[in-house]
Amino acid sequence: AVVSTQSGHYGRGRMLFDGSDSKVVVNEKSDGGLSIDWLNEKIYWSSFETVSVGELDGSVHTTLLQKEGFDFRDILVDPCNGYIYLAALGRGIYRCSMDGDISSFVEIVRLGEDSMPSGLTLDRDIGALFFANMNSIYKLKLKLKLRDSPPVPEPIINRPERVNINSLDVWGRDWIIWTENYNISATDYKKEKSTDCDSALIPLL
Repeated sequence: AVVSTQSGHYGRGRMLFDGSDSKVVVNEKSDGGLSIDWLNEKIYWSSFETVSVGELDGSVHTTLLQKEGFDFRDILVDPCNGYIYLAALGRGIYRCSMDGDISSFVEIVRLGEDSMPSGLTLDRDIGALFFANMNSIYKLKLKLKLRDSPPVPEPIINRPERVNINSLDVWGRDWIIWTENYNISATDYKKEKSTDCDSALIPLL
C-alpha cells in the first residue's frame, strides 16, 4: 500500500498501488513527515513538537515523544536497529529509540538556526543516513554508539543556491534520486568525484 501525508492539512491516508481503496487513517493537522515500520506494521509521523505512532489502519495511535520548542519536519524509522531519526527545522538531525524514551533523544548533527533539513533516508547496505539541507545533500556514516566523537556529515551534492531540495531517496549503492523545486533528478553519487554534480545530473521529470 501507499501511505501519504498532506503538508499543512488534516490527515494521513493510504491506498493500494493501483489507486484503489483510498482512505484516511489519521485525522490530525501536521506539517511534518511520516515513516513506516514494516516489521511491526506501524506508521510513525512527526507533527511540530510531537512524534506519534499508530496502526496502519488508524485504529490506535498515541504520542510517543514531545519536545517543546522543536519543529520536526521529517521522520525516518529504522526498525532493524530500533531507532527513530528526526529532522528539526532550525536545529539539526536527532535520534531516539522507537519507544520514544526521552533519555534516548540525542542530537547527531547540528545544522544551525537557518537550516531546513529534510529528505531523511537510510542506506542500510553501507550504514549511512542521507539528508538534504536547502540546496545540498549530505551523507552521514552512522554510529550506533555515540560515546566516541560524533559523526560528521559529508556533503556529496551541492546544487545552485536558487535550488531547494525537497525529498530524496537512494537506489542501490550507485544512485541518489531527489526532488528539487519539485522536479525529479538523479545522479550517480559513487562515481561523482565533485560535489558540484551538474555534469552528471539526469533530469527524470
